[in-house]
Order: sequence, then C-alpha cells, then structure tokens
Amino acid sequence: MQAVDLEKKYGSGASLDEVLAAASERLPRQEIFWLVRAKEKWLAGGVDKARDILTQAFAANPNSEPVWLAAAKLEWETGEVRTIFCIFYRIHYIILLLLFLLL
Repeated sequence: MQAVDLEKKYGSGASLDEVLAAASERLPRQEIFWLVRAKEKWLAGGVDKARDILTQAFAANPNSEPVWLAAAKLEWETGEVRTIFCIFYRIHYIILLLLFLLL
C-alpha cells in the first residue's frame, strides 16, 4: 500500500494504475487493490474500465461483499439501476446456494 500511496501523491494516473494492476495480479485475493483501482478509473471518467476491473475482481473474489457493494455503488452512481438488480439477484443466488450447501 505504500507504493500506492506514493503513486497517488507523486505519480501520474498511469503509473498509479500500473502499480495497482501489478498488485492485483500478484495478490488477487487482496480485494483492496481491485477496489482502489476501479475507484481511480471511475473518478477519472473511465466507467467502463472500472466495470471491467470489478468484473476481474469478481472472478478472483466471488464471495467478496466489498466487491459486490462497489459494483452496486458504481452502477447506482452512474444511473444504471437495472444493472443493480442483476447484481443483487446474483448475490441472492449465491447466498441461497451457500445455504443449500451448508445444510
């Protein structure tokens, strides 16, 4: 995280993205790198790229509540309400599947 903080303060958007992409690749289960990278892309106007990053985060962390909530927030903030329902439907399905497997 220190490298990320340094890039945020002194680097460019591209160099920050490179550090976050490398961290996400090396530590795919650490959702913080995915989330920060998606947020930085979104704030820079790259909504579609932020969605792509969160999709990759889903693949690496399929049961991560912070990733699901970040995706829902992105869609809410960009006015894609129909997509939010799809996300929550998937969450509901996963919860039911997990409950079934535990019983």
